Amino acid sequence: MEIKSYANAGAFLEDHLSLLETEEAANNLILGIALGIHQGTSLFKEAHFMGVMKGGQPVLCALQTPPRNLLVYGASEYGAKGAALLYPYVIKEGIDVPGLIGSRAFVTPFAESWSTLAGVHWEIKQGMGVFQLDEAISPGYSPGRLRPATQEDEGLAFQWIREFHVEALGEADDEFYRKLVNRHLKRGELFLWENAMPVSMAAATRPTRNGITINAVYTPPEHRGSGYASNCVAQVSQQMLDSGYRFCALFTNLSNPTSNKIYQAIGYKKVAEFLEVRWV
Repeated sequence: MEIKSYANAGAFLEDHLSLLETEEAANNLILGIALGIHQGTSLFKEAHFMGVMKGGQPVLCALQTPPRNLLVYGASEYGAKGAALLYPYVIKEGIDVPGLIGSRAFVTPFAESWSTLAGVHWEIKQGMGVFQLDEAISPGYSPGRLRPATQEDEGLAFQWIREFHVEALGEADDEFYRKLVNRHLKRGELFLWENAMPVSMAAATRPTRNGITINAVYTPPEHRGSGYASNCVAQVSQQMLDSGYRFCALFTNLSNPTSNKIYQAIGYKKVAEFLEVRWV
């Protein structure tokens, strides 16, 4: 086994696209970011691309957009050995890795090996479910309608995107959120459920060969419990399927039973469990 680094997303995808597409929906994050950087549609311009090869074939790949977590993918049997190869490489290159995101089966041995080498402990920041929808189920009636967000919604979109990230991820980066909202609006990726006024939001982003990711699902507290998010996500998902995507994917926080129940009720099925881990 040997480590291989890549100068750009194109070279990385040339080696690892087929490996990642064996679980395309589950790998929507690493695939979507790499493809977006390669196609020039991503907000991320800088990234570290790495892989581990065995007999000339890829068995592990990793991507980081500094200063965020390292995204990793591979078969679980290569977790410990992969970390043993990647850890000295990132130290040599001066790459700071604050944590990891990847499938539970792979990240667990990977994090264990990495933490031993680094002399730190690791803990789970959150457990995430990756869900896939191939056919949308219409939820119960909720008043209102879906519409694309427009430039006139920029202020509201920024507010809700910020509130979503703070609530779901505990992060606040206003400069990044402004750029994100601007891209969403220019590309027609953001949708609002409107009942006299906007009451819920969802975005469709990170397209892969066969699918697209639904994220930034947010309903302000005062509008929750009325089915707005269910209808918003169901209709956005159906629009994506109608436009030619074979599936939609999304992440949920497994500690939130309400959101998990809502998504399953409209046709999403869990295809993987992911972990976000950090060093302590």
